[in-house]
Amino acid sequence: MKKFKSGFTLIEVSLVIVLISIIIAITTPLAIDTVVKVDLNAAHESLYGALLRAQKLSRIQDMGQDWKVCIDNNNKAFKIVTGECNNPDYSETLEFASHILVTSSPSLDISFAAIDGKPLNGSNNTSFNITLSSRSNSKTININEAGIINKTVNN
Repeated sequence: MKKFKSGFTLIEVSLVIVLISIIIAITTPLAIDTVVKVDLNAAHESLYGALLRAQKLSRIQDMGQDWKVCIDNNNKAFKIVTGECNNPDYSETLEFASHILVTSSPSLDISFAAIDGKPLNGSNNTSFNITLSSRSNSKTININEAGIINKTVNN
């Protein structure tokens, strides 16, 4: 009676490795794109919340302090501050993912006037357009001169 050795041949093992490699090659870009979209959504919601919080703090202050949101692309963070962005009297920091870029016109520092909560650029009321982008995806937040903050989705 002969004993047969059981196992896989080299061709079978190679075929399985090739199939697994193909599956990984197909799913990796999809997974990365999903992570990018989730990070962008999280940053969009965080910035929107920070803007609402700064505006609300400006409206309820007894001492007439302007509050602002400072966007720092180098450290990948939003700060809610009173005073100047580089030397705040009070600061809350919210971080965002490293692949996200935030642009804003006219400025990356968005101030809200005490009492009425309208956006300021210097001492003048102004509107702001803030865009968060990563790869081919982007999301926008608009603040009009009346202080109404709107979220929009571009992609």
